[in-house]
Amino acid sequence: SPPGCEDDVESELPRNQITVATSAANAGISSKLCTKSRHKGLPPDFYDLVQEMGRVDRLLSAVPGSNKYVVHISLNCYASLFIRCMRVKSPSERRIQLMNIHRVLRFLVTPDECYHTHIERYFEEDSFVSRGDCGDFCSYCKGDIESLTGLFSRKLLISVLTTEVFENGKPPLFKYFMKKLKEHKEAFFHVDHVPNLKMRSLHALCLQLIAKGIVQLDTLEAPKIGTDKFGVKDVVVFLGNGVDDDGVTMPAYSIRSKWKGLTTYD
Repeated sequence: SPPGCEDDVESELPRNQITVATSAANAGISSKLCTKSRHKGLPPDFYDLVQEMGRVDRLLSAVPGSNKYVVHISLNCYASLFIRCMRVKSPSERRIQLMNIHRVLRFLVTPDECYHTHIERYFEEDSFVSRGDCGDFCSYCKGDIESLTGLFSRKLLISVLTTEVFENGKPPLFKYFMKKLKEHKEAFFHVDHVPNLKMRSLHALCLQLIAKGIVQLDTLEAPKIGTDKFGVKDVVVFLGNGVDDDGVTMPAYSIRSKWKGLTTYD
């Protein structure tokens, strides 16, 4: 629109208008009528995430909490982004992209502090001065993270992983991994928290396991890495390793601190 006419144009738009957009809108939509931003899938890095958050409340005058930025992710969405990264030809660029999506995943599903504080710390680096938590304007401060998965047994989940999913220590294909967890969900979820038709809590649990390094996506098809031939059939799931407080390398699931922040009941 011509300079000076933006307000007139926006005043004519219906208040319930929905704009379906790609990432090109991250820095291209600037409307005082935008009050909610929803992302389907995982933002590929912190810069995209913050740009999308910035599409709402452009006047910086809204009542705190009245605008929302919501991310809708699933295990399949994460796998799709992983596949996209694995198709990148440059090994160094591939590593950077994989590191970025894992950082965003950890931030979203296994946070250890206020979302707003974490973002400020990330971008302000050495000049960071804490302004305090947001109170109850993010999922971490509101306690919503605790309801992502519902209650589950750490010991029983480890049993299912080691005896049913990773039979004989062999890494399963990505689709087989999810299938086996669905089959045995009653074995490790609390009886009052077993997912039924909707697998929301199971997807959330799988994403938390990846974020914590308890399991990880990888491939056995090295020749396909860096090419468009790499697909979901080439993705396998490995049990991750970690280092305990004594500096000993062991399966990540056996390190108790890896489960910190997850809603286990044992």
